[in-house]
Amino acid sequence: PQGYIWTAWYPCHFGLELRRGVRRGPGISIPDELEVIGFDDVPLAELMTPALSTVRQPIVEKGRMAAELLVAALEGETSPERVLLPTELVGRQTTRG
Repeated sequence: PQGYIWTAWYPCHFGLELRRGVRRGPGISIPDELEVIGFDDVPLAELMTPALSTVRQPIVEKGRMAAELLVAALEGETSPERVLLPTELVGRQTTRG
């Protein structure tokens, strides 16, 4: 059966531990039997073996938007309840798609 694991820990500690466990374990094939994906596209994700597929978010834009919302709040302005920023799927060796 196909399996999926999503990780969101910096700097991909879970992905590293998973890789170590799979290597020593019952021979689970990544990505054929288990697909692994992280979030944030930290530099370590590309350097792992196999390279970790991840979701890239606009970190600089996120910080800029947070600062703008904070200044607006301090000035008494109302802020939107939700701000959506674009993300990008970065497919590498831990997913098949």
